[in-house]
Formats: sequence, structure tokens, C-alpha cells
Amino acid sequence: MSLDVTHARSQLADDSRHEGDSIRFLYAKSMNTFGTNFQLMGYRYSTQGFYTLDDVAYRRMEGYEYDYDYDGEHRDEPIIVNYHNLRFSRKDRLQLNISQSLNDFGSLYISGTHQKYWNTSDSDTWYQVGYTSSWVGISYSALIFVE
Repeated sequence: MSLDVTHARSQLADDSRHEGDSIRFLYAKSMNTFGTNFQLMGYRYSTQGFYTLDDVAYRRMEGYEYDYDYDGEHRDEPIIVNYHNLRFSRKDRLQLNISQSLNDFGSLYISGTHQKYWNTSDSDTWYQVGYTSSWVGISYSALIFVE
């Protein structure tokens, strides 16, 4: 179990300057007998001015991040991999992660996140379910993401 506080000063893409604090609570439990790991994290952004390093690295206040498929010769249509809107700063976030070892058959994990924002009733909730394993020294994984 842990509790930490972070203070940040930031300058965003629109040259506005912000300052804010966040508090994080973490509870983690490993049940080795069963091969299960449990993690619960709660974040509270006590002021609207808290932005992470990832937030500050964006070159625009709002937009999409793209990835491109290449077929060797042509660049295919862009794939949206992330959306950001720095006009809505985070207010709080709750995240639950559970992983389960399947011994020689790899491991399974599930994650859920709920996030709220300042000055709006908007919130986001997303889930991930994944499986990882290896075969003759080659690692592979499968992931399902639902927003």
C-alpha cells in the first residue's frame, strides 16, 4: 500500500502556464499460491492545473494520434490510436488491474479504468482484457480494448 503526492508546473501547446497537484493511492496484493496479482489505484487531481509529462508533450491542445500501416510500397489509411483534449483536465481516476498466471499456458489479465474531468460531467470508462504467452522463446499476446 502506498500514497504519494506530485506537484507539477507545465506550459501547454497554447503557451498557457499551469500548476497543480495530484494524490495517488495504490493497493497491491500478490496471492502467490494462486498466481494472482491485484492492483487498485486511485488518483485525485486536486487542482485543474495538473498535467502529466505526456499531456505537455502534445503539440496541439486537441487532436488525434495516428499510426500508419505500411504494406511495403504504399502507406495505407491512418489508424487512430489515441485522442487527447487538454481543455478538459482530469479530476479523478480509478483503475483496477488483475492478472492471473496460467502456469505453462501464459497469463491472463483484465484492467478497468474510470476517469472524470474538471468543469464537465464528461467521463471515460474503458476496459482491457489480454493474454500473453511464449512458444519456443517467442513471446506473443492478444488484447481486446473496449471503450
